[in-house]
Amino acid sequence: MKKLFLLPVLLTLFLFVGCDKEEAEEPDSMAELVKGEWVRNLVTNVYYNSSGAVEYSDKEVGVINYTITEGNITTLYKAAANQVANYTYTISKEDGKRLINLTNQSGRTETYELVSVTEQKMVWRVEETDHTYTKAGGWRQAAKYVRTIEFEK
Repeated sequence: MKKLFLLPVLLTLFLFVGCDKEEAEEPDSMAELVKGEWVRNLVTNVYYNSSGAVEYSDKEVGVINYTITEGNITTLYKAAANQVANYTYTISKEDGKRLINLTNQSGRTETYELVSVTEQKMVWRVEETDHTYTKAGGWRQAAKYVRTIEFEK
């Protein structure tokens, strides 16, 4: 009788150990996919009013090269006379979202959601509230701002 009782307990324990291992491996695979030579080819900025309607949107088209290695990102702005910027980064998971946390050389930090990462494409997104932007030469206030950055290898 004791053997019959132990079998379900052992199976349950095995399932819990299996789930923890899968969760621990996910960030490692994400970190590997992020590494490489990327081209940032499109940035979309969307500004929303307090009712949730789009007030204004714009796109930034221009190639910026990103070299992402273990914990470091180097960007090369060819349009700005080959200006280089360096960042450190970490990848984390919060509320079921994968995040990339960037820190520039002066200590300023930015956090983006890693919306998707494959062998060839990557998308980052950030959402902010009460964001100020310029339109037609004047400053405007948006209730919400969404910036989406698209990369290709």
